[in-house]
Amino acid sequence: MEVNVKLRQNEGELLQNPTLYRKLVGSLIYLTITRPDISLAVHPVSKFMQNTRHLHLTAIQRIIKYLPATPSRGLFFPTGAIIQLQAYNDADWAGCPDTRKSTTG
Repeated sequence: MEVNVKLRQNEGELLQNPTLYRKLVGSLIYLTITRPDISLAVHPVSKFMQNTRHLHLTAIQRIIKYLPATPSRGLFFPTGAIIQLQAYNDADWAGCPDTRKSTTG
C-alpha cells in the first residue's frame, strides 16, 4: 500500500465488471496464509467487494507487483518443526475515513 493513502468507498469511477477484482482479492486473502506481510494491505481492499472502484483495483495491482519482488518474505513450515504461535494486535481509533470506526491490524 502507498504510505498515508486511505481508500474511500465513493471515490473514483465504478468498475464495469467487478468479477476480476473479486477474484484477485480472494486470491490475495488466500495468499496471506503464507505471506502475512501483505495482510495489512489486503484488508482495506477487501472491504470494497460490493462497491469496487478503479482506485481500489490500482491498489490491488500494487500489491501484486510487490509479490515477485519479495519472494523470501513468506513463511516456511518445515516438516517436523514445533510451531509456537505468538500473536499481536493493534487498533486505531476511527481509522476508516467512511464510517469513522476503528480498524484492527
